[in-house]
Amino acid sequence: MYLQYPSMVELDVTQPHEVDFPAFTICNLNEIRTSPFCAKYPEKCVTIESHPEICDNYPEYCRLIRNTTKLLPLNRVSQYNLSREEMRSFGHQLNDFLVYCKIEIEGNEEDCKGEPIQISVLSHSNRMPFNCYVFYSLYERPNETPATVPLSTVIRMTLNVEVGEYHPEHLSRGAQIAIHSPYDVPSPMSDGQLLNLGAIYRFYVRLVSELISFVFLSFPASQLSQSEQHFGF
Repeated sequence: MYLQYPSMVELDVTQPHEVDFPAFTICNLNEIRTSPFCAKYPEKCVTIESHPEICDNYPEYCRLIRNTTKLLPLNRVSQYNLSREEMRSFGHQLNDFLVYCKIEIEGNEEDCKGEPIQISVLSHSNRMPFNCYVFYSLYERPNETPATVPLSTVIRMTLNVEVGEYHPEHLSRGAQIAIHSPYDVPSPMSDGQLLNLGAIYRFYVRLVSELISFVFLSFPASQLSQSEQHFGF
C-alpha cells in the first residue's frame, strides 16, 4: 500500500546573459605515434620499401602517405603488450596536437588557460587506450565554481592530427571532441563529436540548468528541490 499526497511542481525558465564556462575534452583517434614507437623498438618496424606487401594490407595508408622509407610497426598495436606508461608516451602529445586555442570574450581574445588533465580513453575498438586532454575541468574540486562568461563567448582551436604518425591499420583519421560540465569527465567516444580530417566545424553550445521544487501538500508541508545542469550542442 502506498500513501498518496497532492503535490505541486514549480518550473522557472530564465535566459541569463552569462553562463558557466564549459569544459571540453579533445582526443586523437590514433593510439600511438609510429615514430617514437619505432625509435624504441626498431626491430618491430619495417619500411614500405623493404616490405612492399604492407600496401596489400593497408592500401589506403600507402595512397595517403607515399613515404616508402618511413619505419612502420609491422604488426597491430594490440599485439605488442605495451604498458600504460608506454601508451601515454607513444600517444599524441598536447603540444603537437593542439596548434591553436583562443577564447574570445566580447571582442577580446586570450589564450586558453589552465593545466589540462591528460586521461586515457578506450578507442572505438575498445582494445587500446589513447591520450585525451580535458580543459577547464573542476573534476575532484566540487567546492570550486567555473567562471561565468557572456553567451557570445567563442572558443577557437586548430588541431593537428599528425596523419604521418598514424598506424597503417587506422582507416579513420581525425579527432574527437566533447563539450561538457566542468565537474564531469565524459567518454568522448560515446558523448562527443567526430572531427574528420581537413574539415572546419562550428558548434553552438547551450546550457540547460533545471531546479525543480516539489511541494507536498501534507501536514506538515515539506519541500524537495533537485538541481541538474548539462551542456548540449
